[in-house]
Amino acid sequence: MGVAEKAGKTGKASVTEKAKKAYGYMKNAKTAKAYFDLAKAALDEDTRSGALFKGGLKITMELAKRVLGTSLTSHPYYALHKTHFDVLEKALNASSAHEDAAAAIARAVGAADATAAVHNMLEGFVHRRNVLLLQWQWNLLELLLIQAQSRGDATGARLKLKDVGMPLESLSSHLDAELFTWRASWSELVQDATELSLMVDAEARAAEEAMARYAQKMAKLEKSGTLGSVAAGALRKDLMYQQLDRMRPGADKGKPLKALLDPAAYARSQSDAVDLLTLRLAHACDIALGDEVTRAPEYVMRRLKGALMMR
Repeated sequence: MGVAEKAGKTGKASVTEKAKKAYGYMKNAKTAKAYFDLAKAALDEDTRSGALFKGGLKITMELAKRVLGTSLTSHPYYALHKTHFDVLEKALNASSAHEDAAAAIARAVGAADATAAVHNMLEGFVHRRNVLLLQWQWNLLELLLIQAQSRGDATGARLKLKDVGMPLESLSSHLDAELFTWRASWSELVQDATELSLMVDAEARAAEEAMARYAQKMAKLEKSGTLGSVAAGALRKDLMYQQLDRMRPGADKGKPLKALLDPAAYARSQSDAVDLLTLRLAHACDIALGDEVTRAPEYVMRRLKGALMMR
């Protein structure tokens, strides 16, 4: 279609209030990468030690609101797992004396299963990322190049804009609005990914803690004599039946076999996948928020794609 897809074909892009706020958070943190690092570091400092987070998942929620400037409870992932989070918090705060090995492994598997929804969430982030890349390629880039041309060839720039009925005098304000919306949308995407990262990390830690308790309790059962050995054997047999159930055709895809075989490793791999995509999005966001967008727009797409492939 040309000239930024006729510039006014879809009207002025809208921007949500959340996106506007997210843009402000990124700017306050200096970079999107710093925003993500700040959120993770704050939680690490308060919750990595000892028996998971002593105050349960509430600490995660409270810290996130303080650091991110938003509540995790509004995130779709939280809404999907609210009941699970509530149960998990109570279990984490319960006395270990009242928890047996079966409860520990059930909690570990439950936490791991909960992270299975991550795949769909990440697909949604990738779709939003692709839309932003297309908006750059099909809309912003051409208009920015016309703006650059206008500084030395105003007549040629006017001719290109004439086809869409946009006077050259309106280009600057139009671009400012479009760039703000585009940058705010990148910021909102990074904020959403960071929020997901914190929640999936919380569930991965829950799985790791529960598996550690399970191992301890199984060891005690094995050493407690014949009855303990029988109980440990029965639990392993039950887990084997659960594995077979997850292997059957038509099994619930929301309960993957890997989450049962090694809950801690599976949940952590899900957390790592979210962190990797979030870091890539943060690096791309920093490019989108940088001066190069207007100073050398012809190189921006290459840099964005490079950031989104980083390891």
